[in-house]
Amino acid sequence: MTPAVTVAWLVSHFAGYLQLAGIFAALAAASQFLRLYGWFHPRLLRNPLLWILQLAYLFIPLGFALYAASVFTGISPYLATHAFAAGAIGSITIGMMARVSLGHTGRPLKLTNWVKVGFGFMIVSGLIRSLLPLAPDLYVPALHASALFWMIAWVLFLIPYTPILLQPRLDGQYG
Repeated sequence: MTPAVTVAWLVSHFAGYLQLAGIFAALAAASQFLRLYGWFHPRLLRNPLLWILQLAYLFIPLGFALYAASVFTGISPYLATHAFAAGAIGSITIGMMARVSLGHTGRPLKLTNWVKVGFGFMIVSGLIRSLLPLAPDLYVPALHASALFWMIAWVLFLIPYTPILLQPRLDGQYG
């Protein structure tokens, strides 16, 4: 159901049927959230390499919900775009880069506290960018805070990962 509803949203959006796209976006939000709920297990909260991806995915139903809200309430449709981009893509990117960089350099899948805090900053950045502009007076401060947290997240990632990515694999293998 989830892929079909998502494709229906995309087609209706680009065809200009915004009311229909809003309905499909609401259905996509619900189905994406149910999908994520089905994947959840409390044990994943112990592993930051997993919880970052779960939280990143949570921005997808949030984005669809914000899109539906933009159609039916008049809030800015760009909030949905920011949920998909700053929230989902930003968080998935940093989470996957953390995992893949360790695995492909022959290192154990253990994160430093810097990176865990960076994950938190990335999630907060996405939330601020997606939700705080709902209060118009907070738009500019939200924009600045989100950008600052985004940059801090990447700096906290780069501190431990720059040496990892500039050195050969620990196990001596190619890759």
